Amino acid sequence: MKKLALILLASTALQAAHAAPAIIETPDAKIIVLRPIDQWTQDSSAMNNALSGYKDKEYKFMLKDASGKTEFLRTNIFSSSVDGKSPAMMAAYQAAEAQSWKTSMNPGFGFIVDKPVLVSGEQAEKALSVQKEAYTAFVESAGNPDDLQTSYTIKKVLGGAITIGITAFATDKLGGMFASNAVLGSGIATDIGSIPTALAKEMPFIYPPQGLPLKAYKTVEFRRVQGLNTGYGQVLIAYKTEKTAEASETALAKAIESLIGLDTNQQQIQSARLEDFNRRKTIWNECVASGKCAVETINTNNQESR
Repeated sequence: MKKLALILLASTALQAAHAAPAIIETPDAKIIVLRPIDQWTQDSSAMNNALSGYKDKEYKFMLKDASGKTEFLRTNIFSSSVDGKSPAMMAAYQAAEAQSWKTSMNPGFGFIVDKPVLVSGEQAEKALSVQKEAYTAFVESAGNPDDLQTSYTIKKVLGGAITIGITAFATDKLGGMFASNAVLGSGIATDIGSIPTALAKEMPFIYPPQGLPLKAYKTVEFRRVQGLNTGYGQVLIAYKTEKTAEASETALAKAIESLIGLDTNQQQIQSARLEDFNRRKTIWNECVASGKCAVETINTNNQESR
């Protein structure tokens, strides 16, 4: 109970505003949060639904433990009380409740925080460098952001990248974003092989935070975040000293609060999405200028050509 009380005290303190990505400090850790709701996707309907849910302060979230088991907040229908096994989940829930947020069974806005993957600070820096390469390769394969059909969901895009042969190495070693044909054909397989397999399988298609001196940290925890209606996000927790249960729960609570968006607002969310879209446009334009990407045209038979 004492441990939960300390976590709750840290989590119910006045929230400072954090842009995307959010960088939060606790006595024991540096927390970097990339929210799914801040990411641009070609599915404008999903983005609008998520923003509407955020505006209405209705949300839903789940957390996976180290074994991959999903934990939920459980609502007692008789008393309307909420409880959960994870102190971090309860702390984040109570911080949200203090700002008049309500959980919902079917909100437009929500997310799943995936299981943790722990690496060294040096491995973390390398992983973020490779993630940036993979993000660039995926954007190039997807085509001009201006032309992507808004009716496509993020899942359709992830499964429909241009076809390039998959190597045996990639098939055996990778999952998630790095198993995408677009990424495997980009020539970064060697770089991917330099990071832990468990981490490669959990990395999302988002632009990673840049310029973080993570080598100074002994342990960095990566968690992929799946938006329930939009794309992906990511949480990094860089521990300043030895990782302890209390330090972990406190940092995770702060990360979940930021994923909910207690430290941001609608204007900052829309600005972050625009920044992501403009980044994709820049990558695409540079790819076209280099001759590696070709502008798509559509003929009279509605056949796409490159």
